[in-house]
Parts: sequence; C-alpha cells; structure tokens
Amino acid sequence: MRPDLPIHDDLIAGLYLRRDQLGSKSGESVVTIALDGENPWESYQDQGVTFLRTLYHRLLQEPWLSPVTPSSFLARQSPSISLKQLHPGSWINGNFDIWIGHTDDHRAWDLLTHARRSLANASRVDHPRAEALQKSLETLYAAEGSDWTWWYGDDHSSGSDEIFDELYRAHIRAVYLAIGLTPPVEIDTPISSSNKSLSVIPQTRFISPVLDGRITHYFEWLGAGSYTPQIGALRAQSRSLKGLAFGKGHDGLYLRIDPEPAQWPIADGVLQLLFDGVSAPLEIALVLGVSTVRWAECSVSAAIGQCVELLIPMDEAQPRVAVVLRQGDKEIDRMPHVGSIILPTLTEDSIDPW
Repeated sequence: MRPDLPIHDDLIAGLYLRRDQLGSKSGESVVTIALDGENPWESYQDQGVTFLRTLYHRLLQEPWLSPVTPSSFLARQSPSISLKQLHPGSWINGNFDIWIGHTDDHRAWDLLTHARRSLANASRVDHPRAEALQKSLETLYAAEGSDWTWWYGDDHSSGSDEIFDELYRAHIRAVYLAIGLTPPVEIDTPISSSNKSLSVIPQTRFISPVLDGRITHYFEWLGAGSYTPQIGALRAQSRSLKGLAFGKGHDGLYLRIDPEPAQWPIADGVLQLLFDGVSAPLEIALVLGVSTVRWAECSVSAAIGQCVELLIPMDEAQPRVAVVLRQGDKEIDRMPHVGSIILPTLTEDSIDPW
C-alpha cells in the first residue's frame, strides 16, 4: 500500500504494479477484486459511495483497464487451466462450523429443508397460482441466505439474536402461507437455545465501595458480580454502556454502570433502572456529583463521574433489572437489548461461616 496516496489511487497503483510484474506474459489477464458483501463499507466515509464512484471513474480513465464480470470475460477468452477439484471450505477457519456446527444451526436448516420440500411437492401436486408460487419462492430465497445461521449457535451474537430468530422463522412461515399450506407448529418455537446477550458473573463476596463516581481502588469492587453485553455487529458502533458491576453489602445493593468513555458524559442524559416487580423506574439524572434520589419509598445514593455508582436499600436475593440510557425522548442504549438481567447476589445465608 501507498499511504501517501488516496485509497482509489493506491488501488490503481497496485494494478500497475501487477501488470509490470506479468510483463509480456500477461496477455489479456483478469484481476479479481472480491469483497465480503456489505462489511467493508461501514468503515468508509458515507458508506463508501464516494470511494466507489471515484474508483469507477479512475478505472475508466485507464485505457488498458476494462471492468468486466467473470462471465463476460470467459465469454471472450476461454480458460487455459481447468480445476480438477475445488476444496469445500469457507473464509472462517476453512470449514462450515459457524453455519452447521451447532444444534441451533441444525434446527434452522431442518425447518428450511422441510419448507423447500413442501413447496416443491405443492407445486407438483396442487399447482398453485403463479403469483402465489412466486411469492413463496421469494420468501424461501430470503430464508436461504447464509447470514441467518451465522447468528445461530454460541460462536456469534448480533446483540439482536431474538429479532433475527423471529425474522427467519417469519420467512419460513410465509413460504407455507403464500401457497395456502398450514405452517408446522415447530416454527412458532424460537430456535435460539440460549440468551447469548447475557454474560453474568455472580457475586462472590460482600462489598462496600466508596460512592464517588469512579473506581477509587482495586479492592473496593473485588468480589462483585458483573454483566457484560455481548456486542454484535449491528450494535458495535452505537454502544454507550460497557457493562454493570453489582453486589450486596450490609447497607443494600451496590451497582456500578460503566459507560464507553468516548461517549461520556451524555448531555441531558438520564439513566433508568427498570426492576422487575417495581412499577416505577429508578431515574438518575446524569449530573456530575453525589446526590440522593427518592424512589419506591426509599432513598437511593448516587454518584456520577467516570461511571455511575448507586446504593439501593434492597434485600431481594436475585433482583432482575434492565438499564436504559435516555437523552430526552430518545433511547441511546439498553442493557440487555431484550429482557432483563438476573443479578446473582449474596445473602447472609449464602456465606460459609467457616
């Protein structure tokens, strides 16, 4: 690469270099530029639109370069070499484990296979209308995309796995409905076998941190439980909350909400804690300093600084909570993305007296 060149000129320079290396043996050669779908463009300014337009313009300015598709190139120049064998594999570990290596993947493929066979059988026997058949085929093709099984299993999480699951099963269901068939009841059961967006470590000892809006020293949260959201590809760029530390002390439940430093503090921000079984949310205005907040007939101590530290007089052994970051009417971030977090805290009875 030439760091002194704009990226489109750097690519052209690389093609010049390749041509010079081939020399007189090049003939009419083809260079394949293959990209992984949409993944590169999120790192480009304006999603790569300006880069691509400039690149295409530069390519057309070079008389010795001609943009072609593989099929158009092969139509005018027969291949000189034939591959006897093409090894099956992928760009991830050289195998298909991500797409077929988990029980959830198997179930997803089973539902798809059954839908395809049902459609093929119906087209032979029932002869559905052309419009209905086309609609069923389109939804089947949508379900055959490999991205669905990328998110099943425990190897990846989008941060929105439940939504992907619902959408996938909706496509499968629509295959049947479009041609007047009753979808199997199995489609109504979620495929995802676990909530991968939850990564919780239980509390192991009582804590008594200083509420000052920062980690005062290493030992004050030692033994606390923690929750870390599994950041998926769709949410990685928008994450404002990094995680949660929690633990019981003799005065109640301590919580520490850790933000992403680059997005902190949030101007006019409000942190909402939604506890299961409590109708009113605990709302903390993100104003730097120490304060006391009235909530659910109790007083909550709060400290806002590099992080948010709270002390809530709560005795419940395993409270469930969702943490929502808001700015005005807009929700900025939420932990977890769906549902709530179970906080496995200690009780006086859980301490071994010996």
